[in-house]
Amino acid sequence: MKKIFMFFGIAQLLLFPGLGLAQTAKVIDVQGQVLVKKEASASWDEAKINMLLKKDAEIQTKAGARCTLAFDEEHKNILTVQENSLIKLENIKPGNIFLPEGRVFSLIKNLSKAEKFQIRTPTAIAGARGTSWATGFQGGLTNVACFSDTAFVNGLDESGQVTEERDLPSGFSVGVGEGGIFGDMSPLSDADNRQGSEFLQYSQGLGAGAGQGEGTQGEGQDGDEQAGAGQGAFQGLQQEQQGDLGDTSAMMRREQAENVEPPCGDGEGCGG
Repeated sequence: MKKIFMFFGIAQLLLFPGLGLAQTAKVIDVQGQVLVKKEASASWDEAKINMLLKKDAEIQTKAGARCTLAFDEEHKNILTVQENSLIKLENIKPGNIFLPEGRVFSLIKNLSKAEKFQIRTPTAIAGARGTSWATGFQGGLTNVACFSDTAFVNGLDESGQVTEERDLPSGFSVGVGEGGIFGDMSPLSDADNRQGSEFLQYSQGLGAGAGQGEGTQGEGQDGDEQAGAGQGAFQGLQQEQQGDLGDTSAMMRREQAENVEPPCGDGEGCGG
């Protein structure tokens, strides 16, 4: 009986090879110092090209580093973790990612109508069924920038309950502060537009052979990492300061404007 079950199991993998990777994410690009914790009880190890990660795995990127994951065999659903970031894979299919710090870029092209790919921060959830967007969290503020199609953004209060849901069209960004409070939607800044274009161009080179040929920092047959010809792609994003989460920031600009002291009027002392 065991042999029969084993036979059917092998037959399924041969006929439907995608089943073997259905609940894993694959590391397809690594630049700089990237650490991986495969499970809660594991230690931090260096990320490797072609490494398979399951639910609850964590990734940490250091300064100047990045790591890209594929959530399908065709590399149509990818996530790039930018420098100085930390993520946890809360679910693989469909992808649910927790981002307590840093910034990630997502490109989703291969989901069913019933599935959503989501990035959760302490103050918001950003996701889509098929689009390209960036999600960042720093200093209690989430910023979401949409580069194509439409993303959705849910505000989250301190207990994790949804406060409000909004659609975010291509070409716009929005900030969500503590308590799930939305700022004003604003057009993408020049930096966001440039980063979005660089990410889309970079993702085009991440075909199903990524990690084994040119265009990534792959591994040779001897296990040594080999620098691909396309290492410089997407470099502009590496050079952006992590503190710049894009134009968050109608909300931040409004707060700054409210805190600006008025100029001294006639007869008023200006302190020197």
